[in-house]
Amino acid sequence: MWLLLSCYVFVSCGEDDDSFVWISNEDMHYLTDGMHFSDFTSERSLDFTTNCYFEIIVLEDAKWCTAEYGYSSIHVSVTTNTTRKARSTVITIRIYEEKGEKDLEIKVSQEATSQFSISGDYFNKGVSFPGEGGEETIYVYGKDLKFSLDSEWCTLSCDTLETDRYFAVTISATKNPNVNERDAILTVAWYPDKTNIIKIKQDGKYYNKESETLEINIEEGTPLKDYLISSGFSTGAISVKTLRISGNLSVLDFDEIIKQGEQHSELLELDLSNAYIIEGLNLNEEHNFINWKNLTILNLPQNTLTIDKVSCKTLQQVSIPSTVTEIGATAFGGCALSEIMIPSSVKRIDNGAFFGCHNLKEVTFEADDELEYIGSQAFQSCSFESIIIPNSVTVIGSRAFSKCANLSHITLPNKLQSLFVSTFEQTNLSEITIPASVSLVNSYAFSGMSLQIIHLQSHIPPTIAPNHWTPPMYYITIYVPMGCEETYRNSTWGVLGATIIGE
Repeated sequence: MWLLLSCYVFVSCGEDDDSFVWISNEDMHYLTDGMHFSDFTSERSLDFTTNCYFEIIVLEDAKWCTAEYGYSSIHVSVTTNTTRKARSTVITIRIYEEKGEKDLEIKVSQEATSQFSISGDYFNKGVSFPGEGGEETIYVYGKDLKFSLDSEWCTLSCDTLETDRYFAVTISATKNPNVNERDAILTVAWYPDKTNIIKIKQDGKYYNKESETLEINIEEGTPLKDYLISSGFSTGAISVKTLRISGNLSVLDFDEIIKQGEQHSELLELDLSNAYIIEGLNLNEEHNFINWKNLTILNLPQNTLTIDKVSCKTLQQVSIPSTVTEIGATAFGGCALSEIMIPSSVKRIDNGAFFGCHNLKEVTFEADDELEYIGSQAFQSCSFESIIIPNSVTVIGSRAFSKCANLSHITLPNKLQSLFVSTFEQTNLSEITIPASVSLVNSYAFSGMSLQIIHLQSHIPPTIAPNHWTPPMYYITIYVPMGCEETYRNSTWGVLGATIIGE
């Protein structure tokens, strides 16, 4: 009785093309030597390529052996042999070529059940656990088996599988709180009076208990990956809250740091302030901290050039090096930052750079600032009460400070050219000074707020949008340069009903 498994993937065989079946060099021996299995449940795959329609044929009465096909592989599985006899069958790969059929046969054999057997090489190699703990399952066959474990830090469970002689023995290790590794012994007693032992080891948990800090100083020519492995950090043997790395790093080294975020949820602080990225670093979609779920303090490395994406919502403090020239769109959007120092090297803060940083209560710009541009919604929905914009800034985008509900004082730069739409909407400003450099005040610049006093420093009234001014101008007192009162009263400012007073 035959069982046919057909592949319905057809690839035409042209008249000028020789049809073929190619089997990988590593798997060619299966055609001559067959597939040989121990008495336990097991599986193997054969990789191949063909340009013709093919079938897999197995004997229906060989229910202990199954074969499945993929696009370019055949997967053979056998169940546990619970009999005292070896068994065998044949799997046929039938290829349908233009010139006729072609059969490739693979003999599958399985050993008879032994008096006692155990999967893997556990008697020689033992079982090893990392410091974080884990589980290991060993499959054992035998009669009248007894298992004993002399340990307080790992436990043993035994499940019967297909027969009362076939067991799945699971060893579970708890987390190791100790610096040094620890040992245990699993003893297997079997008929009539024979015993074997399996050694169990667990790595120690190496970390500085006093400071919970790991410090790594990179020597020239040594990749960071080697340090992370030797210290036990990348293997999970170390659990620290603060990681400090110094020395010269490559971008690949930085990527190694980024990868650690997935397995080190306990890390709260990453200090790279004394590290130098040789090629320069751009934080972007490829290099960011999206997998660092609990990071609160970040000191970026020297020679960081741009910050396009940080992608760490839990971040509360960040130190930006003096090499950064641009903070990109939504770079820190939605972060938990409470304060930020913008270094003088930054020339642009792009759209939404700090959008939705609801905890951001302090923004400071370093002296001798070169900042020229603050984009739309750059600081929207932040919580600071006051801010001094550097005099180097010429452009502040629309809604840059909108919905900053606590903002009650702002100092605008003396090179600012205009106020865009809704720049200060829904803030707490009651008084503002607009420098003489501003020539245009757009509609809704101060909407949704209780503005009472405006100081206009220009002798020439700035252009305003007369039809969409909120709050109404007749609620506002405008102070202008002495001697320019009539000029302002005759301008749109006066026509809209503002009280004009010279100062």
